[in-house]
Amino acid sequence: MFLRLGNIVSRYWWLTILIWLGIVAGLRLVAPSWDDITRDGDLEFLPTEMPSAIGERLKLAAFPENRANSQIVLIFSRDREPLMLADLKTSDRFASRFHNHLAVRLASLDDTLASSLEQLDEALQLDPENAEAFHNRAIVRSRMGQQDEAQADREAAWTIDPRLRSMPEQFVPLTDTQLPIVDVWTRHHTVVGSKMRSVDKQAQLIVLHLDTEFMAVENVDALELVKQEVASQRNDLQGSEPDGLELHISGSAAIGGDMLQAASESIKNTELYTLILVVAILLVVYRAPLIVIVPLVTIGVSLSVSINLLSMLADLVGTPGFDWWMFKV
Repeated sequence: MFLRLGNIVSRYWWLTILIWLGIVAGLRLVAPSWDDITRDGDLEFLPTEMPSAIGERLKLAAFPENRANSQIVLIFSRDREPLMLADLKTSDRFASRFHNHLAVRLASLDDTLASSLEQLDEALQLDPENAEAFHNRAIVRSRMGQQDEAQADREAAWTIDPRLRSMPEQFVPLTDTQLPIVDVWTRHHTVVGSKMRSVDKQAQLIVLHLDTEFMAVENVDALELVKQEVASQRNDLQGSEPDGLELHISGSAAIGGDMLQAASESIKNTELYTLILVVAILLVVYRAPLIVIVPLVTIGVSLSVSINLLSMLADLVGTPGFDWWMFKV
């Protein structure tokens, strides 16, 4: 059988190559994107009848307002001495930025403009010099028909930061992705505010609740966005940030993001060294650089075909008539 197959391939090698090229091109045209069918999160891979998956659905149905699945925590602390009032004010300025992020996210939904306005009010209470919050509140108030109040906010924003004049109807900060934030807990929270400070008064927390799960890939970008906001705020505070005040980032989402980032870097290093070793071994075996290309191309074609086939199989989940199919990636 294999001898006959080998003879056919060697005799009609050009046709064999064309068939494989057609298969690769055809699958790339009809197969869904790998990013569209892969599932992200802790429970997405589980069958719907599993107890934990059922419990998650029941929780969301009973407490729809409680959408937080992970947290990023900012920790403000001093070594061996209580936090001063200036330290707490500094933490408020950081919290103001994240209330602004939450407001921008809420404003993207027309039916949550009132909630967005509440978050912007809170941001400005924490930091009356937050130009971005004034700017965004002007946009929200304008959409709600409060034109006089919107104009007052625009003028306040332009006074603090004249650069905002060039983007009158754009929410700021301008980012490629939104921070998946659903709530911000600070020392001013009416229920848990007193729990945000340590007993010895040497540490103060800001808790950012996210709707992404612990090991969601989105947490990598979310953690990077938080780090960028912290760096930006520290840059704005140059010269006024209290000496000795330390700021650290933790929380389940931060840990999950760091783990995924570390795993990604490890995989990239493994891929690089594997490729180098494979090419080196092939060069030693064949002793001809051009012949080395043949097995590498074969591997590439096989990888493309297999991934596209897997994406098509995974895309069948949820298709009418395939309720029994539980192949998830």
